[in-house]
Amino acid sequence: MSYKVTSISEPLSNLNYEHINHSSVWHNDRLYVISGKTCNKVEYLDHTENWIITEPLPVCKENAAVCSFNDSIYLMAGFENGELSKTVYRLKDQWELLSWASPWPYQGMGLLTSNDQFFLFGGKKNIMKNSKFYILDLDGNKKAKGYLPGTGFFSNQSFGFANGVKSFFINKNQVLEFSTTFKLVSISS
Repeated sequence: MSYKVTSISEPLSNLNYEHINHSSVWHNDRLYVISGKTCNKVEYLDHTENWIITEPLPVCKENAAVCSFNDSIYLMAGFENGELSKTVYRLKDQWELLSWASPWPYQGMGLLTSNDQFFLFGGKKNIMKNSKFYILDLDGNKKAKGYLPGTGFFSNQSFGFANGVKSFFINKNQVLEFSTTFKLVSISS
């Protein structure tokens, strides 16, 4: 399946459920919309451009970091039942609560995977913006840590796109390029 991006937009079919402050990820050639503030439902857009309901998340999870890696979707931190959480869920055939936790309980974090590692960065707790990043192995063990230039806050307005070995996250007028190191690139508004 392939999509062509044009300057003319066309509406797709509506989601089956209302997802507010949800997480979304491209996984196995499908767009997944996951949970949200008051909804634990998970839906994906199929090849006929209809939304298919799949395995629900065990809890409502708001503003969680999400990524696709191999045959799984990982969902980390964010809010659960109105409280910031450090929990990590993995979806293969069904959702599983993993035994390890996020290094910090923030919302709106960025999450990448490369070379069997997670790169977790940014986020926000109350009014405090986070500029830290951690590199974790697939079992949640910390491999390295550091700080990002700028605020490090990546909200639902950011978007990650993998292109070969590089990934990009956009926050307002700044682009964070990831290869082997983080590099902040300014662009004009």
